[in-house]
Formats: sequence, C-alpha cells, structure tokens
Amino acid sequence: CDRCALANHSTHIILDHASALPSQKEEIAAEASSCGARGEQLTSAVDAINARIASLEVNARAASRDADLLIDKLVAQLEQRRADIHHTVQEIHTAKHQALWA
Repeated sequence: CDRCALANHSTHIILDHASALPSQKEEIAAEASSCGARGEQLTSAVDAINARIASLEVNARAASRDADLLIDKLVAQLEQRRADIHHTVQEIHTAKHQALWA
C-alpha cells in the first residue's frame, strides 16, 4: 500500500489498495481517536495553566494595590507628624520670642 511504501515498511506484504484500505482505515481512525483524546488532555492542561496565570495576575494586582494603600497611609501619617512637629516648633519659637521681648 502507499502508506507502507511512504513509511519504508519493506517487511510488509504488498497488497493492493482494495485489500489494504479497510485495515488502514481502522488504524488511522484509532490513531486519530488517540490523538483526539490526547489533544483534549493537552487542552485541559493548557486551560488549567491559563486559569492559574489569571489567578496569579489577580493576586499580584491585589498585592500591589494593598502595598500602595499601606504606603499611602504611612506617608500620610508621616506628613501629619511633620506638620505637628513644625507647629510645635513654631509655638516654642513664638513663646520664646515673646518672652525675650517682654
């Protein structure tokens, strides 16, 4: 058959197409079925990987957002502390200045 000739199967008995066709059809159908099942497994595996990647991206964005919120809160607290210190320094300065000129 042509398939044996193409695959260099020299040990096979040479048959005419009509005789080889039924068994070759069965073999090809079995191989196609096997490939289809393996393809479905691979598709499922790729889908699972894509789902994990999407989950990781969501988690990374959430972690970045949480870090930004925490840093923003800490910066706001530091800025408030700086303003409080400046105010205290100004009050002390004013009190000492008034005491010197009194």
